[in-house]
Amino acid sequence: MSKMNEYYRPWIDLCANMVELIRNNRIQQAVLQLPLLATDKLVTYEDWRTAHLLLVTMASGYLWSGNPKEAPLVLPRNISIPLVAVSERLGIRPVICHASACLANWHLIDTNQPFSPDNLQLNAFTFLNSRGNHWFFVVTAQIEKDFAPCIYEIVRAVCFSIRGKQNYVDSALSSIVTCLNNASATMKRMSEHLSPKEFYHELRPFLWGYNEGSLKQNGIIFEGMEDRGHFKYGGGSAAQSSTIQLVDAFLKSVSVGFR
Repeated sequence: MSKMNEYYRPWIDLCANMVELIRNNRIQQAVLQLPLLATDKLVTYEDWRTAHLLLVTMASGYLWSGNPKEAPLVLPRNISIPLVAVSERLGIRPVICHASACLANWHLIDTNQPFSPDNLQLNAFTFLNSRGNHWFFVVTAQIEKDFAPCIYEIVRAVCFSIRGKQNYVDSALSSIVTCLNNASATMKRMSEHLSPKEFYHELRPFLWGYNEGSLKQNGIIFEGMEDRGHFKYGGGSAAQSSTIQLVDAFLKSVSVGFR
């Protein structure tokens, strides 16, 4: 997590206390009491990514901590205005997404130990007083790491196929199979600390975005940006992973032959 300017301490503290605020039914009150902070003190790319993570964490907690059919229809300006500014700077949507909830949401517990789900801690997007919330995202982060070498190997496979060097193509494909096997083994670890019931009924609603529950028909209004109309963005999903999409597209190409 980037070392953000202390100016953003209200965002950091609210996210750090999210579980307790939800348990005590105080999250909406806490969000409404936040100051409206400017984005001019975000300096590094990591600052901007962290800001997006913190803002969508607060937005999701504000919207989905209660009865989904009674979710607020307006996102307060102290969240909506900086969230849009940060999102436009990064080129991503002002809603929870895989890029924030997973890719920008971890740090090593022990920097002397290797990257693994057991050595990762979330930076934010924690709503449940259980290990399952944490486990879902750190296992997903490990899956991303397992898939990462495929990017290079896919390029190798395509380039060597064009050059007619079958031995090198075979080597690249073998490496891709290894990546897939590693990712598959990691996926099987999900059930160690997260049950399907906990995911679908407790954690999943916080990933919804602005097109479920009471927002399903019309979406949500961003206070202070009413001229932009209703936002109806879907929320976060591992299907948004560009690496997984790349592997999927490549394997479809392999199944019909390179063209």
